[in-house]
Amino acid sequence: MQHLSEGTLLQGGKFKIEKILGQGGFGITYLASQTISVEGSIGEIKTEIKLAIKEFFMKDVCNRNEDSNIVSVPSVGSKELVERFKQKFIMEARSISKLKHPHIVKVVDVFEENGTAYYVMEYYNGGSLGDLVKDGNLLSESDAVRYITQIADAVGYIHKQKVNHLDIKPGNILLDGKANGILIGFGLSKQYDEKGSQTSFTPVGISHGYAPMEQYKQNGVSAFSPQSDIYALGATLYKLVTGATPPQAMDILDEGLPALPQNISPRVRNAVAQAMQPRKSDRPATAEEFIALLGASGAAADVTILDVVPEPEKPEPKKPEPKKSEPEKPEPQKSNPWKWIAAAVAVVVILGVSAMLLNAEKSIAVIENNGKYGLIDENSVAITPLKYDYLDYSDSLGIAIALLNHKWGFIDKNGQEIVALKYDNVNEFSEGRACVYLNGRWGYVDESGNEITPLKYDYADGFSEGLAIVRLNWKYGFIDKSGNEVIPFKYDYIGEFSEGLAIVRLIWKYGFIDKSGNEVIPLKYDKAWDFSEGLAAVKLNGKYGFIDKSGNEVIPLKYDLPNSFKEGLAKVKLNDKYGFIDKSGNVVIPLKYDYIGKFSEGLAIVRLNWKCGFIDKSGNVVIPLKYDYADGFSEGLARVKLNGKYGFIDKSGNVVIPLKYDFANDFSNARAWVYLNGEEFCIDKKGNRVD
Repeated sequence: MQHLSEGTLLQGGKFKIEKILGQGGFGITYLASQTISVEGSIGEIKTEIKLAIKEFFMKDVCNRNEDSNIVSVPSVGSKELVERFKQKFIMEARSISKLKHPHIVKVVDVFEENGTAYYVMEYYNGGSLGDLVKDGNLLSESDAVRYITQIADAVGYIHKQKVNHLDIKPGNILLDGKANGILIGFGLSKQYDEKGSQTSFTPVGISHGYAPMEQYKQNGVSAFSPQSDIYALGATLYKLVTGATPPQAMDILDEGLPALPQNISPRVRNAVAQAMQPRKSDRPATAEEFIALLGASGAAADVTILDVVPEPEKPEPKKPEPKKSEPEKPEPQKSNPWKWIAAAVAVVVILGVSAMLLNAEKSIAVIENNGKYGLIDENSVAITPLKYDYLDYSDSLGIAIALLNHKWGFIDKNGQEIVALKYDNVNEFSEGRACVYLNGRWGYVDESGNEITPLKYDYADGFSEGLAIVRLNWKYGFIDKSGNEVIPFKYDYIGEFSEGLAIVRLIWKYGFIDKSGNEVIPLKYDKAWDFSEGLAAVKLNGKYGFIDKSGNEVIPLKYDLPNSFKEGLAKVKLNDKYGFIDKSGNVVIPLKYDYIGKFSEGLAIVRLNWKCGFIDKSGNVVIPLKYDYADGFSEGLARVKLNGKYGFIDKSGNVVIPLKYDFANDFSNARAWVYLNGEEFCIDKKGNRVD
């Protein structure tokens, strides 16, 4: 038997396995139950909640003892590989637990047992989109677009964390029974640094029909690329509205994408076709751009319109030929691609061994060799031995998260252990406190390793403004840095404080509390956003408006989508058109555009009939809508694209640098990188080459 049997207990009886939900190449997912106590003022009730538990189990490598449930690896040669992927599995759980989005699965626990690892997630009883559309069934267009827009919003969120999901498909979108989609399946996801270089190494998985061409190629997703996930979003939408699995990417390259049925709106057909282009550069550049392609249908989803301008893909520059008078430099030896390496950005050679160097410009760096990590200084002198199973160093804090023999703790920049390596999980320090996890419970330690709160919480978050969100018996509240309960544990959800107020939810209604826990705005809204410039967007009966900090509805709830106020203006959407309102609700810029970006240096990008231009804060069109693409102004210039070529204009709309480049970046410090005929170089504000 390769899976746990019904009735198996984990964590000393805390969790009970009910049944198996599914199995993949790297794990088994179970339905489980947990009994919790809910205390009231006059008594206590014990109730059972359902959870999903994912177990690390490489089905082609691992075995299980049927009597003890212990997972083993018979092959000596495979043990190191399995151990590396088990640590990747644990880190996957840690990474997902930090993602806070209403359409991303919530991880609430992680632990090791039976010779393997587990993480615990919220359970959604609505099945998956894959279940809904199996056997050729299909969704209505409005339902399909609602779900896909929710997931696209979640994907846009993880892209801002420099994460590619790389396995979006109907089977990885669960349903919560309230018409909401929840993204799961992060086992193949990859993380990247700020420059877009891969910092986590995992095998590349292929879900045929949903994976783009680049995912089939060696090193095809080694650089951060939102377009890879956007292809999968388009393919998933294709499946939802046709009931048919999309053709493989190679077939689309050879034969084109089959036409969608004529009963599908032109807007959705266009969005699918654009997202599933074989070449990355031909797809929407961001999740927000993909949502915008869906237009009016996208209003069915409960998402916030973000101030993000679609960013075109940067072409790979051609490598220059080496000069004949100089011997060609050999490529550095590549590390074993099966090694799990976190946050690595450059390969160095130290004492003849290949190592990964993090943050080379910093005085302290992390190196890795043969799966062991250590710290070195800027002169490559060892601070610690290469003995840790994982290190994550923060230069700003001078502290590193460390893993050794399956236990987590912290060391300082001198290699001294400041928090004992004894915990099952830890999170980074914030405001002098770090969350630690042991035996299924969370608590807090200070930078001297003292446990300032008991390890008793179901969930714990980092401190912000002296307070931290914690959960006990599945209810949320706030504690202070001494561990005192400041706001009672009674809410189903709590957000962080913004302008002195925090969003809370109870029985699916939202309101706001102050830092004393007073409910200053009643819990009556279907959705609420943080306060910005004294106003917060709220939703009731399918429409959005704005309230002040006293709960007065100062702008009527009549819009399809809102954005938060910035510099006295808020972008809103009504009847598929965008405009701006002021804090009195007056329409300052008419709701007539297909897209509006944020204001930058006094001007904002607008798009109408697929052409881009610029308006001022009075709504005057100061630069005509004639470009295929435009970006916000930076240092007095904005890059624009027309007929496939990039250049720069000034605030009067004059072309200052001709539209002749294959790609261009924004100006920074009076310089901009451009690409022409495969060559990369730098220009000044007059267009002169200055590299």
